[in-house]
Amino acid sequence: WTIKKNFGFTSGIIIVISVVNWLYNNHFNPSNSALHHSLIEFLFITIAVSVIPVTFLMYFIENYYSDKNQLVASEVNSNLKTPEQSPSMVELTINSENKNEELHLELNQLVCVKSEGNYANVFKNKLIRCSLSDIEKQLEKYESINRCHRSYLVNFENVQFVSGNARNFFLKVVNLDFEIPVSRSFPKHLIRSIEN
Repeated sequence: WTIKKNFGFTSGIIIVISVVNWLYNNHFNPSNSALHHSLIEFLFITIAVSVIPVTFLMYFIENYYSDKNQLVASEVNSNLKTPEQSPSMVELTINSENKNEELHLELNQLVCVKSEGNYANVFKNKLIRCSLSDIEKQLEKYESINRCHRSYLVNFENVQFVSGNARNFFLKVVNLDFEIPVSRSFPKHLIRSIEN
């Protein structure tokens, strides 16, 4: 849900209210014959009356959700442990769709995996031919690796920082120069699990 969609939805409601008011005034309330206005006039009147309250309502809703997500992000950040840079003894293997290609790395070296069409980019910059869903199935036994977006798998052990705005959360991960988006369908209790 974006501000643009919210604006479109609210505009639609205002138009419906204008049409209903016009129909009531012109067709169901004949006693007010002096107040007969055209549909365009009713639309203009309704917009003029509603523009200030609707603007304030949208502003307060945006601020409410932004503050709510920022509060969750700050709680998670305050309890976030520093990613361990010590060598991990857990080694994982990612098998490519190409039979002769395998990727071996330690669990703490896996930062994230980004979907790029039929390929997956295992950060830092190892492109293998494999879908993100296949990699997710291969790594499902590792609790710290979760899918947080349709395009990303993230190793929660490497999350440095969580931020949020009115729409969703973002993860700042070790050794990446960009933030990873968290989809709205991602279970919010997993955001809180990052701190553990």
